[in-house]
Amino acid sequence: MAQFEAGYFDRENRTFIITNMTPARPLVNYIWSEEFMMSLDHFGCGSSFGKVAYSTRRPLLGGAGSRLIYIKDRESGEYFCANQRYTAKPHDFHQAHIVPGGHTVIGEELGIRVRFSLTAPMKGFAELWKVEVENRTDKNRELSLYAHARLLADYTGHNSYTLADWNNQVGGVLYSHEIYPEPGVTHYEHAHLYFCSSYPVNSYTTDQKYFCGLYRTFAEPVCMEQDRLPNNGTSYSDSNTTAVEQRLTLAPGEQKTIYYVAGMAKTVEEAAQCAKAYLAEGLFEQTMQSRTEKARATEKVFWLNSGNDYMDDMVNTWLKNQVDLGKTWARVYGCGFRDVMQDVAGFGSLDPKVAREKILLCLRHQFPNGNTIRMFEPIMRRDYRDGAAWIPETVSVYLNESGDADFLNVECPYFESEETGTVLDHIRRGMTFLTTVTGEHGLCLWGAGDWNDSTNAAGLRGKGESVWLSIAAVKALKTFAKLLTDVGMTDEAQKWLREAELMTEKVNKYGWDEDHYIHGYNDDMKKVGAYTSEGAKFYLNMQSWAVLADIKQGQEGHKLMDRVEEELRCSYGYVQCAPSYTKGDPTIGRTTYFVPGCVENGAVYNHGVTFKIAADCHLGRGDLAYSTIRSIMADNPELYGCGVEPYAMTNMYIGPENPYCAKYAPCSWITGTAGWMYRCITEYLMGVQADWTGLKIVPCIPQELDGTKISRIYRGATYNITIHKGQHPMVVDGQEVSCNIAPIFPAGTTHTVEVWC
Repeated sequence: MAQFEAGYFDRENRTFIITNMTPARPLVNYIWSEEFMMSLDHFGCGSSFGKVAYSTRRPLLGGAGSRLIYIKDRESGEYFCANQRYTAKPHDFHQAHIVPGGHTVIGEELGIRVRFSLTAPMKGFAELWKVEVENRTDKNRELSLYAHARLLADYTGHNSYTLADWNNQVGGVLYSHEIYPEPGVTHYEHAHLYFCSSYPVNSYTTDQKYFCGLYRTFAEPVCMEQDRLPNNGTSYSDSNTTAVEQRLTLAPGEQKTIYYVAGMAKTVEEAAQCAKAYLAEGLFEQTMQSRTEKARATEKVFWLNSGNDYMDDMVNTWLKNQVDLGKTWARVYGCGFRDVMQDVAGFGSLDPKVAREKILLCLRHQFPNGNTIRMFEPIMRRDYRDGAAWIPETVSVYLNESGDADFLNVECPYFESEETGTVLDHIRRGMTFLTTVTGEHGLCLWGAGDWNDSTNAAGLRGKGESVWLSIAAVKALKTFAKLLTDVGMTDEAQKWLREAELMTEKVNKYGWDEDHYIHGYNDDMKKVGAYTSEGAKFYLNMQSWAVLADIKQGQEGHKLMDRVEEELRCSYGYVQCAPSYTKGDPTIGRTTYFVPGCVENGAVYNHGVTFKIAADCHLGRGDLAYSTIRSIMADNPELYGCGVEPYAMTNMYIGPENPYCAKYAPCSWITGTAGWMYRCITEYLMGVQADWTGLKIVPCIPQELDGTKISRIYRGATYNITIHKGQHPMVVDGQEVSCNIAPIFPAGTTHTVEVWC
């Protein structure tokens, strides 16, 4: 069984149990709906916000002391914070339980055990809290329970708008921040934040100085030395906070459950209605049940039993959960066009209907010239050039999964334009942009960046060319051509294949450097990623994508990827480039200023590593692909203590050239790694791919995974697949078939497939 510094998996209940509450860094969890987002560390602290208008978010909660539960023994005066750890002395019992859509912190001191559980409703702008207090002693206990929430009422920076106090209509503490509606401000309506409970409140406060005390902290709040909170409102305060005190009498073994809601509303009346609805009996449990059912539904789409328990758990539950976050909130700090598109490609099989909606959302952020915006929510207008390259793949995933050819004829507007076009027109314009907006060598212009956000100065003057983007364009063109062929548009498909051939010629002529592809040319026509470069002489992504685009095939592909093994491999993955830059270069961008081993400058940048895994599988190098998967997953012994959450993929590990924190994993969850890792395992290693004419199964597994079993739902039918090592024709329902595609069957039917590799 895999060993983790943080804790262990309860496989049956799809729970990761954190037993080490002082890990290398706070362990992150997210809970979300389409309109609301909560971030949490393993103590349950963090922030939350909701979507309130186009590309606009409104914070609800965050900052120091964001979510805290205290217990005070009213007889002895002793107290403790049940979820957070503020002293060197550990709790008598302290754990966190992570499940998709939920988070529970269990803390015990003074013979009192507290379970603090959090989730968010499937719709609406609110956090739901459940606090269970249990007397584990053999005597009656008189307790004060304090629930503390740091509501962020002052989101405009003008605290003279803020008024907070108890509100009888709402039945709890209400913060109002009603502002003058400045021109262009679209979210001033969400002016009322509330914090309410299902249990009678004995006292409250609305200001941190009355809870903690002036110049004191949450470790020793002054209120614990007093009989009650002061029941005071506040205005024009820099320390708005909410705390309520409730009194409990518990007999030996007795437990009481109390619910809380923190939310935002447009009006006081709406706040009152929402608070009542969210505190309704059984709602918290119903919400968790709905979230569990949603997770189980996605589990059924693809269920893996390979014998590698950790990889199976990640595929069956945790990667799907993380990809769901990505297709909804992308990188959380913003929704990038490329980010959402890639995550939707990973999510497409799990819910094609939702994937369809997300594709249309993205396409609304494509310019009439075919390029796309870098990020929406918030809007980022920097001239990145790779957005269009991701469209054909994601649309193809949806079409192959659903069979919905009519989707290509759906009208969709262009960004900030009165023009509209069909989905097919959007793809065409994207491909036209990639093949016509080119530079001196006929390669795609770099602009403000390609996939590598940090080579953000190489093309600002409109001359620099990206070899990676040109390779990605070749792959996109070929994918588009197959899509067109599938729907019967073979003449147009040939046109785009010719464009792919022309771009391939230019890539091979101008992008090759002795034994690998360079990153590109900057505005001064100086090569980036070549042996003549001062730093980063060898990059990862260009080599992987040259294989994925079939620019390098067969022995040439093997030879190229062998160079990757020689130049970029380390004990915990593959670095993005080598050697790291050690001197800033303003003609390339910020990547050259990063400390060696950090981010795109020599880190094991896992998103890029997944491209390499896919390329290995594309060449039939299953053993290498599998070892690469294992090298970047949290059960790699080399990564013990690195800080990564075992239930999520991290964006990167600090690279081996870093002198201080090599292997550290600082950026989890918000990464394209999750969607690509899910696809690498399910579609490339296991080889189960939705195709236009059926379920294509071309596994590339190592001997260790012989006998792997998979259950896959495709267009409503269930395919029970067994993968064997060896050579034999595919067998479907007992009959040999001459190809590697299992046919499309009626929805609701079940079929057996045996395949050899």
